[in-house]
Amino acid sequence: MLTSNLSISFFRILFLIGIALLSSSITNQVVSNWEKPLSWIGFFLGSALCISYILKSHFERKIDLVFAFKIIISGLTGTYIAIYMLPPVINADLVSSYKKVYLSSLILFSLFIGYRQTTSWKNLWKSMAKASARHSFFLIFLPFFAISTYTDLLFTVGDSNPAKLLPFSIEKEGNLELSEFFTNFEQTPSETFKSDNNTLMTATLLPSGNYIRHPFFLVYKEGRTLSAFPLLPGLYNTVVYFSLRCVGVDIKVPDKIDFAANGLKYHTETDFLYLEKFSASILFAFSSVLFFKFVNRFVSARTALLTTILYSFGTTHFSQSSQTLWQHGFVELLVILSMTLLFSRDTSFLRKYLSLGIVLGTFYFIRPPSIFLGFGFGIAFLFDLKTTSESKSRVSKFVSFTTGFLLINLLLGSINYFEYGNITGGYQLMTKAYEIIRKTDYFTSSFVEGCLGLLFSPGFGLFIYSPFIAFSFFGFTFWKKKISILLIPMGIATLAYLPIFSKYFTWWGGNSYGARFLTDLMPLLTVFIFPFITRSYKQPVFRTLFYVVAIVSIWANTSAVFSDGPYKKWSACYHLPTEAKIWDWKNVRYTYPLKRYYPLITGQIDFEPLYECHAGSFRGFIKGRYAFQFDETNLLPLTEKISPDTALELSSGNYCLGTFLGSEKETHNSGQLQIIISQGKDTIFNQIVGPEPISSQYEPSVSEVYIPKTSKTRISLLKTGKGPIIFGGIRLKKAPCKELLLKREESRPTTLLEFPKN
Repeated sequence: MLTSNLSISFFRILFLIGIALLSSSITNQVVSNWEKPLSWIGFFLGSALCISYILKSHFERKIDLVFAFKIIISGLTGTYIAIYMLPPVINADLVSSYKKVYLSSLILFSLFIGYRQTTSWKNLWKSMAKASARHSFFLIFLPFFAISTYTDLLFTVGDSNPAKLLPFSIEKEGNLELSEFFTNFEQTPSETFKSDNNTLMTATLLPSGNYIRHPFFLVYKEGRTLSAFPLLPGLYNTVVYFSLRCVGVDIKVPDKIDFAANGLKYHTETDFLYLEKFSASILFAFSSVLFFKFVNRFVSARTALLTTILYSFGTTHFSQSSQTLWQHGFVELLVILSMTLLFSRDTSFLRKYLSLGIVLGTFYFIRPPSIFLGFGFGIAFLFDLKTTSESKSRVSKFVSFTTGFLLINLLLGSINYFEYGNITGGYQLMTKAYEIIRKTDYFTSSFVEGCLGLLFSPGFGLFIYSPFIAFSFFGFTFWKKKISILLIPMGIATLAYLPIFSKYFTWWGGNSYGARFLTDLMPLLTVFIFPFITRSYKQPVFRTLFYVVAIVSIWANTSAVFSDGPYKKWSACYHLPTEAKIWDWKNVRYTYPLKRYYPLITGQIDFEPLYECHAGSFRGFIKGRYAFQFDETNLLPLTEKISPDTALELSSGNYCLGTFLGSEKETHNSGQLQIIISQGKDTIFNQIVGPEPISSQYEPSVSEVYIPKTSKTRISLLKTGKGPIIFGGIRLKKAPCKELLLKREESRPTTLLEFPKN
């Protein structure tokens, strides 16, 4: 009877997969007017899976309500996959609307499952947590995947370019080269070649004696352009890509980047970025499910679910790994698999320890520094081996583990050797490319500065962006002895990662969010939080602390994905080098979405172009404020605006507007600044301000502004006239101008940069 039930359950799973395939294939055919022949693959495969269930179950007369809802959710999921991958520009409204429908359906299903088991709203959370253990795919994987793909913002970095492009190279040319996407690299004769290590372009010495310059994420070998980073993320993305192709998904092939052409060097086609996000979200959700399953072995479902939510949305697992194909997401998966296998109850030595050997052997081929994690788990395995009483069992475990470890190293090392000429892959060639531009020492940062920055800086600090991690150390004391073995990989990896990345020349991780380089450690660090969570149930002080750190952590990492302020605005629009803004406590990144509400509390708004998106050129200081020059060449495209409009909440009342606008004293300047303040469709202030000559006696111009009601307010800044303007921002303060004294500006300098005159 048990075997029969298991068989039916298995075929039910196949049936649900079949429903998703059918739904996705049919949706793609409908939206394309039946012009996607590849979708028939998914249609016939889905039909076969559904028929196999029907034949096996002999047309079940009674289908329980939960299974019926799962059928509906599976159909909606298939449609979601098809709609999500539609060309985004043309179908933006359809995609946005269906995202709401899909996510709402998943939430309602979760509530239904939870309420059905308890019939009490008071115990709903506990009931949902217990149900998550039985229905992890529907209650954890799908909601987490939907949340990750819900936002329209795209996060992409140069490091993941090869992984994004590899599927198209395999499909079109059947190889792992990327030559078709990058052409006309600059070649320089050896006698005129100059090294420059302050650039993202590296160089390779050709047999001819010339040097060829190429982006840092590529290596050049024997006329072939290859990925400088490990191939496994790209191969994973390829599997996802061809799976989507089988249900009729069409993704435009990325265009070529011609390095001989003028202008910015980036792909104008963006469809393949949605593939990257889709693939990363699947990896993110799958890792979260495995993490929940692991933690649930040792604690209640409620505690396991809380821990999983913290890990999934309160760390860089969400703000980084869920959005792009960084290597970190794959390392996190390996860490969770290692923990799972280490404590697996599987009685088959061959299956369990062979798998563990394969997983630990893969660490290096995903990201070389993660070898310390693999080493730590290897030591944990040896300790586990030592506790085995029978010598025969110890030998069987060791042989199985070693076989798996050697097999994966042989396989992945061989792939690297045939592609790169060495078993380590692109990193060896990338190191040589960096040496040519005289980047030979990667560990030039101060250890103290880097370590403090990784842990506590407002720009990237681990305890600033995931403060709950601080209470993970509480778990070291109360950790259950039977799983204290995890302290070994945790200790080894932490002692290795902190010194290495603290000394690394870009310890902040480049164009990233939070402590990216510590992302690999997040599964292990988060596991240690559940003793603190358990204690918080009974002690109000602990419970309050838990709520505070959990809310801050989740807000810090989700706001980066659902708002363009924390990531894009801070990284691309904050006009200072990263090193200069790391310790700026006034601009903690996850406070950006909240700044629009600050005026309701402070009664003022201070707009400084230093922190805004624009193309102005730095010209000096006006009353200590960074001032930028604007003319017709650096305004927003097709507008007269110097920067995007600023939206904020203002309370009603009288305000004083100070404008920091200047011009060079000896230059006749006809350029002016137009300031428009509006609420809804009503314009409540519209004034053109002329610049004042820059001098040591400079004072900002002031104007009275009346805000009629407390509401969302929009400020637009436009340049009028033909001449340039030098702009240092505006300050809007709730007070009549005659009562407002800008004394704190008196001692601040007003200077311009000197440029040579023609």
